[in-house]
Amino acid sequence: MSTLTHFIKAYADGSCYPNPGGPAYAGVFIPRQYHIPDEIRYRGYIGIGSTSNNQAEFKAAITALRLLEQHK
Repeated sequence: MSTLTHFIKAYADGSCYPNPGGPAYAGVFIPRQYHIPDEIRYRGYIGIGSTSNNQAEFKAAITALRLLEQHK
């Protein structure tokens, strides 16, 4: 059994306006901490038309996890 020794703070947010159907964006900010030497920032356009606020929120959270995976 492994023991968790560190927590990583990652801030993720998504937005779609009007919801649903408007343009959607996702953003991530991971501050410098522990083994992450530099802060990580991401922002991306998801799409327009069939998008929703929930999709944008999940995209931001998934992106944060993928960015952390790349910076192991």
